[in-house]
Amino acid sequence: MRKPVAVILLVSTLLSSPTQGLSNANYDATNIAPPASSRSFSSATTPSGGSNGKVEKPRIPVLQYRDNYVCVNKPAGLTVHRSKGTPPRAFVLSALLKRQLSRKVFPVHRLDHRTSGAILFAFDSRSAGKIHGSLRSDDATKQYVALLRGDLCGDLDVEPGEKISIDNPLKVDGVEKTARTDFTLLASIAGSEDQRNDIHSRADFVPSCSLVLCEPIASGRTHQIRRHAFALGHPILGDTKHGDNRVNRWWRNNRGLNRLALHCFSLDLPSWDDGSENAGDRIDDGDNGGIQCLAPLPPELLHVLQGEGMEQLWEEALQRDLRLSAEFVDVRGGSFGRNYHQKKEKLLGDDDGTGEGTRTR
Repeated sequence: MRKPVAVILLVSTLLSSPTQGLSNANYDATNIAPPASSRSFSSATTPSGGSNGKVEKPRIPVLQYRDNYVCVNKPAGLTVHRSKGTPPRAFVLSALLKRQLSRKVFPVHRLDHRTSGAILFAFDSRSAGKIHGSLRSDDATKQYVALLRGDLCGDLDVEPGEKISIDNPLKVDGVEKTARTDFTLLASIAGSEDQRNDIHSRADFVPSCSLVLCEPIASGRTHQIRRHAFALGHPILGDTKHGDNRVNRWWRNNRGLNRLALHCFSLDLPSWDDGSENAGDRIDDGDNGGIQCLAPLPPELLHVLQGEGMEQLWEEALQRDLRLSAEFVDVRGGSFGRNYHQKKEKLLGDDDGTGEGTRTR
């Protein structure tokens, strides 16, 4: 009778995490240059085999890492979480972030699949609910950068720096709901005289376009900015549902715009306090009394805005909002995890030998 053979499989898993505990004091954001690789910011969102045959998982740029939440710069072409329509092998943001941070994350809000920019995740469901409540308050602001088709100055007589509002109600699940979006013109290009016919007939064709700041006011309806830009008569470039496919194709083939030209640029949320005496019940960044986060423009969008024929538009836009030139940010040092500020004080505050320590920010 044969004796059973016991086979023991030893599986070692290598986990990489930006959180290195108390020994890592690099808790501040670090500005680093964009990667030299020619791969775009969004090209890393689909699985690809590396030199060893393993699937490369893209790193998600971290903008802020705090006790209760993390703010990241979402690449375009990446779904926030898996759903029925998500391809089986496609990467999803929540799963990538969970692996990258080695902790569970809870999305506070969503961005469209083809939209890039700032998005918040909480580290527990309670914090997610509180931050979501802060995001929906009247004092919260979300700003997006969008590149629209057409010249707002010439078509609508809008001056640079001027704001125009669209308050068309939007249908959500068959029910009309109020919605308002403010568009602030940063700069525009008039382009060639006949935009419709010249786009295919002239080699020196110059497209008309407008760079704007978009701010949805006290609402966040599905595709709100995209639908309101269409109602304005100037859809967002790269929008296959509400835009002109012929124009989008020209921008893709001649300017490399292979995405929706919409980016969640900044989040400004008030502090959320439920009245409890426990300091942990207040959600803020510990410095400014709320959550303020800026997501620098991704390389592939900057490539279009700073490319051929766009020099005047980019320079004029910078004069009106210097934040557009913000450098690429990826916080790699992590935080001190839970009870961030208390642990930070314990490590760094007692440097005079008195045992009392000094509160530092």
